Amino acid sequence: MTPSTNLLIAFLFFQFVLCDSLLSKVIKPTSLKKGTPSVAIATSASISLRCSPPSQDIEVNEHDDVDACRMLYAREHFQEVSLSLFTHDERPIILFDGLCNLCNAGVNFALDNDSAGHFRFASLQSAVGRSLLLSLGKEPNDISSIVLVTSADSGYFKSDAVLRISRGLDSPIYRAFGALSLALTPRLVRNAVYGLVSKNRYRMFGSSDSCRL
Repeated sequence: MTPSTNLLIAFLFFQFVLCDSLLSKVIKPTSLKKGTPSVAIATSASISLRCSPPSQDIEVNEHDDVDACRMLYAREHFQEVSLSLFTHDERPIILFDGLCNLCNAGVNFALDNDSAGHFRFASLQSAVGRSLLLSLGKEPNDISSIVLVTSADSGYFKSDAVLRISRGLDSPIYRAFGALSLALTPRLVRNAVYGLVSKNRYRMFGSSDSCRL
C-alpha cells in the first residue's frame, strides 16, 4: 500500500477509536438538563447562554417563539456580543448542536479531558452561538458543523475544529492524534468523514428536546 493509503487507514482507525470513546459517554436524552454548574459556559455581559431567551434584552410574551427571539437578538447585536466574549477571557469557545445526543456526548468527553479548563462551551442554538456564527460569516441557523471559535472573528469548522479541540485535551494520545491528523491527513478526506457522520447524526444517535447548557 502507498504511504497515503496507510495514513488514511490510520486516520479512520483512530477516528473509530475516538468515536467509540465518545459513544461510551452518550447521555440519555432524559439526562440532558438545563444548566450544569461544572460546565465552563461562555457568557456575555448582556445575555445568558442557558436554554432561555435573553429576556433582559428582548421583551418576550407568551406568543413569542424563543428561537425567533434568539435569532433576532443575534442579528441585531452579533458584533457587540462576539467582541464582549473575548474582551476579558481569551479561551476558545466550542459551539455544538445542543439537541444532538452525539454532540452532547462529545461535550462530555471534552469536559472529562479538559481538567485545565482550556475551553468554553455554548450551543449553536443559543443567542451567543448564533451571534458567533454571524461574526464568522455563517447563517445564524447553521448547525451543520461543530465550531471552535478562537476570537471574535475567527474560528474553525468540521474536522479542523474537532482535531484542534483534540490538541487541547489532557491526554498526550489525543493531543498527538489531533496534531498528526491535521498535519498528515488531507482536509478533503477528513471533512468527508466528518460530513458523513454529521449528516446522519440524528438518525444514528438520536436527539433531545432539551439543551445541555
